[in-house]
Amino acid sequence: MPCNVIELMCEATQKLPRMLVMTHILSVVDQIIVPQGTWTINNPGGLVAQHLGIAAKASHIT
Repeated sequence: MPCNVIELMCEATQKLPRMLVMTHILSVVDQIIVPQGTWTINNPGGLVAQHLGIAAKASHIT
């Protein structure tokens, strides 16, 4: 069970491709877009990419 917002985002990022039988999709991600939330983390998309080993070129907060 996730204990913080980054772990929750990582869990969701990993579950969706499995649900769609598209496990290879994470290897071609080039950007991560995260909605603005109430958290104080400066770059949540970058942390998700780092945690999952994704070589994203950019991360954005919308």
